[in-house]
Amino acid sequence: GKHTGDITAQMLSELTTHCLIGHSERRSFNKETSQDVAQQAKLLLEDNIIPIVCVDTPYLDEQIKELFRQEVTLNRCIFAYEPVSAIGSGQPESPEGVKKVAAKIALLTNEDATILYGGSVSPENVLNFTNLPGISGVLVGTSSLEPTTFNKLIELFK
Repeated sequence: GKHTGDITAQMLSELTTHCLIGHSERRSFNKETSQDVAQQAKLLLEDNIIPIVCVDTPYLDEQIKELFRQEVTLNRCIFAYEPVSAIGSGQPESPEGVKKVAAKIALLTNEDATILYGGSVSPENVLNFTNLPGISGVLVGTSSLEPTTFNKLIELFK
């Protein structure tokens, strides 16, 4: 099954440069807190891995405050706005809603954040998000599992 985040930073350090943390799956199934996610971000950065911190509106403020509290260098992190309601549902957040949340992330991080959108991203809607101010790219989940669909996404960026 899907088990995002079940290995350590040290195990990843020779294999990758980026790692997802704070995914809703981990928060739900593993009861991870904003404190846990901030600690993971610090550990990843110590191993020179860029944390991709997944956030949603119910805990957005709390998560960013905890990153500040634990003195995580925010400009070395990437934030992925992933509304739980959109993940794997085929119903992405509206571009207007994404724009609002991206602006809030930028405000809370003192404009230091790179921001992605994730949640039912598809070839049909990806440009609606990547053309928004403040959004640097997308985090693709389900659409990355089908090679033809994922290739269509890649082709849109060439």
